[in-house]
Amino acid sequence: MQYINFTPHEIMVPSHGWRLVISDWVARCDEDADPLESTSPVPLFHARYGEVHLVDRHGTRTPFPEPEPNTIFIVPALVHAVMAERKDVFRPYGPVFDSKDRMIGYAGLAR
Repeated sequence: MQYINFTPHEIMVPSHGWRLVISDWVARCDEDADPLESTSPVPLFHARYGEVHLVDRHGTRTPFPEPEPNTIFIVPALVHAVMAERKDVFRPYGPVFDSKDRMIGYAGLAR
């Protein structure tokens, strides 16, 4: 199985000694919003999420890849929610903390 990390950080699963470095690309999705009528002192919006794409550190965009045999794409939670129909897209799951409450990784990956 091949794992491709499209999050902006390294993925570690300490219980299994598993580590996946970042790639050159991060998965992002387009976002649009309409203001809501409200008396709130903070602006409120109805957000909509659109096309998922990859972005490199220079801001270059490319389409998200099509499914590939024996490949799992790991993406940020918001992108995962937008792509819920894809069986090959997972997100980091279950933060794991050390004895000093520092996050040291994840329990695994979730679909």
